[in-house]
Amino acid sequence: MKTTKDVENYLEINLGDCKSTLKECSKNDQGVSIVYNNKKAFNFDKISKKIFPSGLTSIDSICFRNKHIDFVEFKSGFLDKIDMNYNPSTYPCIDEEYFKLLTKVRKKEKKELTQNIQLKIVESLYVLKDIILPKCDDTSTEYDINFTLVFESGKINPLDEFEIGVENLANIKETRNKLFRSLRKYQGQDSNGNKIFFEKIDIISNLEFNNLAIYN
Repeated sequence: MKTTKDVENYLEINLGDCKSTLKECSKNDQGVSIVYNNKKAFNFDKISKKIFPSGLTSIDSICFRNKHIDFVEFKSGFLDKIDMNYNPSTYPCIDEEYFKLLTKVRKKEKKELTQNIQLKIVESLYVLKDIILPKCDDTSTEYDINFTLVFESGKINPLDEFEIGVENLANIKETRNKLFRSLRKYQGQDSNGNKIFFEKIDIISNLEFNNLAIYN
């Protein structure tokens, strides 16, 4: 999706008190940030609550950079903490049937997390397209509207260097691929060749996101 509306200026004037750092926007349910980027962004959860006090689901933040409007969502819970392939030598205290049950529960959890993101995308774009854009002034600049999902792959500590093993890297790659497959329709085109959701979708780990210059 593209727009020539001056979204950033409208939000600055009317919802400037909803602005905070990406670090603040990335706090999970326990109040712990999963990134430490200090770039300013609009907390879309706060914006949504102001527009609809009764509550809508919403993507965590809107971040502006050059000709891009980025919806950024931070999410924990996707990366498997253990090997999901049963091996009696790895799990000597767990029998195979119980392990299958754990695996089934885990798959359900990840499905619900994905469905939650999909709902956030739909309701956030509704707020943008039907509530915010009509109130914005026109501008000569054309903006791409993109979506970035940042999934937690490790705990952040700006004082430490991160060491990621080969197995963990493989897990991160698999997680990224699965997430993209579940969300790629929001990068698709309609029958006229128009992207009605996002121009681009990026799936990235929180440790990678921390080091992106465009968000620092």
